[in-house]
Amino acid sequence: MDLKGKVAIVTGGNGGLGQRICHALAKEGAKLAIVYARSGAQANEVAAEMKQTYGVETATFACDLAKPADIQKMTDAVVARFGGIDI
Repeated sequence: MDLKGKVAIVTGGNGGLGQRICHALAKEGAKLAIVYARSGAQANEVAAEMKQTYGVETATFACDLAKPADIQKMTDAVVARFGGIDI
């Protein structure tokens, strides 16, 4: 599947399953918005790895998914950074 240029939000992208999802999406060319709750440093490492390994655009975003206001703030930030959200 070709996801080149599509923007994907991956919640928990710094965790084990989230990292595997990031790899799968980045391998297909998706731009990654990696969302984390607590470990920004780890999320930044994952973002750097995806950029280096697959050459895709990445960014990290802090968000408490239990708070609707945080979710809105994060999605607004993703749209501002990447121009939209596809996945």
